[in-house]
Amino acid sequence: MNTVKALITEYLKAANEAAENNNFRTARTLHGDINDLIDSCEESEREAITLQAVRLKEYIDELEANKGDWLAQWYAGSAGGQALRDVKNGRCKIINIP
Repeated sequence: MNTVKALITEYLKAANEAAENNNFRTARTLHGDINDLIDSCEESEREAITLQAVRLKEYIDELEANKGDWLAQWYAGSAGGQALRDVKNGRCKIINIP
């Protein structure tokens, strides 16, 4: 694993942990640092890391919007919460089967 990707991975973990502890300023700062480092990544990894950064920002936003509502924050961190954000942001399609 190259050093930039390793650093971004550590920043992703730290930002996620900060957001889950309601430390949104730190989470947003780390997210900004991740965005600054993305251009230094290998091109083959850039798209996946960019998607992780976008999902992190959405997660931070949702946690902050639901601050004080532990159930909403718990759901935001679940697979269902991530799937809902993916659908809302056009990364997935809903297929209705008759």
